[in-house]
Amino acid sequence: MGVGMIYRLSLRIARLLTNVSLANLATPGKVLANLARYADTGSDRGQHMRTFLVVMDETAEARQALRFAAKRAANTGASVHIIAIVQPQNFNAFGAVQATIEQEARDRAEVIANGAAGALINESGKLPTITVKVGEGQAIIRDYLNENSDVAALVLGAATDGGPGPLVSHFAANAGSLPCPLYIVPGSFTDDDIDNLT
Repeated sequence: MGVGMIYRLSLRIARLLTNVSLANLATPGKVLANLARYADTGSDRGQHMRTFLVVMDETAEARQALRFAAKRAANTGASVHIIAIVQPQNFNAFGAVQATIEQEARDRAEVIANGAAGALINESGKLPTITVKVGEGQAIIRDYLNENSDVAALVLGAATDGGPGPLVSHFAANAGSLPCPLYIVPGSFTDDDIDNLT
């Protein structure tokens, strides 16, 4: 699924959620702004602090998604939860070797998540929650969303080259069944683009 298709899907979702005309949704930025308004005013989840859930990896689009989530959280009094996902290994080595490989992957994910958290603290002054999980990304995120009713939005970054990425493709295709809005931040957005949106 290309970025253009995701953009069109985002337009449809925004129209459904915000009940506005396509003329008011002329740019991807306006789509995100309308979805943000929905998440910020449409929550009926009680007294829990709302949380923006971000999946973190080493990509530029993940950093842009985190920046968007941090800015939205700072502007709305919400928090940010960073999930770093360690893909399960596709091969079996001897016991100790397998354990070492898995631990190294987990350590790398923790370093990435902690680095992102440091950037978020410098930017917004807020300390995010960090979780590192081993498993398939789609299942981990769906389980987290189903178990945590305080999630205001799932924030993902779309890659600029070679398709938007497997998580974006999966969750965009299943956005209607999610318990919260889905924000897809284009990887091509600059810091200024995101700052102007939020």
